[in-house]
Amino acid sequence: MRKKPIFSGELCPGDILETIRCFGSDDDLENMSFSGGTLEGVCGRELGFSACTFHGVHFSGMSVMQLSFLDCVFDHCDLSGLKMEHALLRRTEFRACRLSGVQLDRASMQDLLFSECAMDYLTLAECKMQDCEFHFCEMPNLLLYDCAVKNPVFSSCNMEHAEIRGVKLAGTDLSTCRLDGLHTDPDNLRGTRISPQQALIVCQLLDIRVL
Repeated sequence: MRKKPIFSGELCPGDILETIRCFGSDDDLENMSFSGGTLEGVCGRELGFSACTFHGVHFSGMSVMQLSFLDCVFDHCDLSGLKMEHALLRRTEFRACRLSGVQLDRASMQDLLFSECAMDYLTLAECKMQDCEFHFCEMPNLLLYDCAVKNPVFSSCNMEHAEIRGVKLAGTDLSTCRLDGLHTDPDNLRGTRISPQQALIVCQLLDIRVL
């Protein structure tokens, strides 16, 4: 098995750009490990990563029209404010990462794991999501719009003041999540599993008063 090339220390945008020139603009960057530094200033039309690991890398300020991550691992990375329209994410894991204000519009997402991530003001709009799991994530003010969702998992997440529109969550267990201040249409919650305490929140959505 070919050993992963390792970029360690203070990663610079030039490191990625030089690698892209070496591999060719039509090739994904495969089997590489990135540690520390920033990708701010990296720009382009398309950029793909396959079987790569990122540790402590800052992606803020990166500007790529179409990103893809396949079989990748992000550990303690900062992706805050990153815009990933039409992104492709498959079999990828995010561990203790910051994704504040990340915009995933019309993205294709499958077999993803987010654990202990800070994801306030995350936007998921018109995405296709299948087998995506969120565990112990801070997701206040989540914006979830018009997504096709299949087999999502939300476990012990803070989803306070989230806004969910046009998303059917039937069969989803939300019983361990914080849902105070949730903004949604009751039909989106039809068939979900909730706790007795959360039932009061649903009553408020239905304008039902519990005496």
